[in-house]
Amino acid sequence: MKKRKLLITNTALLGTAAIALTACNSAPGEQLTKAYSNLETVKSFEATTKLSFKDIKIDAAESDPEMQQVVDVLKNSSLTMDTKYDQKTKKQEVVLNIKAKMGMMALDAKVPMLFDEKANTFYIEADSLVDNISPFLQGSGIDISKFKGKTISIDLNELAKDDPELQKELDAMKNSQDTAQLQENMRKELEKLLKDKSEDDFKEEDGKITVNFSDKEVKGLIDNYLKEADLTAEEREEFDKALNDANAKFSGLTLTSEVDGDQLVSDSGKFSMTAEPEGDKVSMDFTFSSKYNDNLPKSSDIKVNMNVESEDGGGTFAIDTKTNYKSINKDVKFTVDTKKENLITTDELEQYFMPATPEVPATGEETPATPEAPAAGEETPATSAQ
Repeated sequence: MKKRKLLITNTALLGTAAIALTACNSAPGEQLTKAYSNLETVKSFEATTKLSFKDIKIDAAESDPEMQQVVDVLKNSSLTMDTKYDQKTKKQEVVLNIKAKMGMMALDAKVPMLFDEKANTFYIEADSLVDNISPFLQGSGIDISKFKGKTISIDLNELAKDDPELQKELDAMKNSQDTAQLQENMRKELEKLLKDKSEDDFKEEDGKITVNFSDKEVKGLIDNYLKEADLTAEEREEFDKALNDANAKFSGLTLTSEVDGDQLVSDSGKFSMTAEPEGDKVSMDFTFSSKYNDNLPKSSDIKVNMNVESEDGGGTFAIDTKTNYKSINKDVKFTVDTKKENLITTDELEQYFMPATPEVPATGEETPATPEAPAAGEETPATSAQ
């Protein structure tokens, strides 16, 4: 009996060891490809994104006070976005938290906005706009305090009736992929590239797996992304032509990933682009890093460094975008007030800021004579007739 128990125990231990060894001895390429294929599609999320400008230097600003003022504003500003997204309802809410200094004045605004993709309508809560714009309107006779507690409603379908270009944009949006679909398609494209790689292309060191992609593969990823993005055919053609005319070139990409079993823990990479638009020289470095938890994104950091060389003076600047996800694939509650009784349309705004002017008579028509005001002490005709 004891021998049988010992045999069963040893068999179980050997089986466990075999499974562990199999996992440990999985080829890095196979392990990495599986980890990416296991990532879940993001269908809803709540996240906070912080965008900051760094290392700003524009040569023209040295001799242009207005340009220097713009540079100073960017250096002393910060933008945070609290975002909610729900693929099912086709809604996305963004609360913009803007802080900036302009000389002696400071801007500290919190602007909640909601885009309803089904209705093609933007909603913008007006409270913070009123608080921050009112000081600039002092002495102008314009009072916007009446908009407190209101939400500005911008119906893109209505605006598009008089704007063919906007209608093209809306049509392109209708046929494009949403945020979740774009991310899913990019993941699938990356997964295809990984599967096409030879096992010799993957290197594992210090628990991290590295693989290189060629410049053509990077360009292919970007092309596939743009095909699904909400660009009109003309915009896509113009974009491709601009890249071609500027002799744009992409570098290769080195992707470094950390995998735990069949789950992705983190990844990072860097690639570059150079171009020569109208004789200028432009170089851009893109660096990204992401962390994952339970096959879902946890955080991401994207940095773009740009350098421009021009006969008229160049410059450098960097943009850093950090995103932290608070919840993913859970119910989302939107907070922007879209009650009908609290809405202000763009027509109502236009009527308030640009009141109707008297109609001008057509050419050739006589303007009705305005009766002359009687001189002091004279009676009006009506008075003298009594």
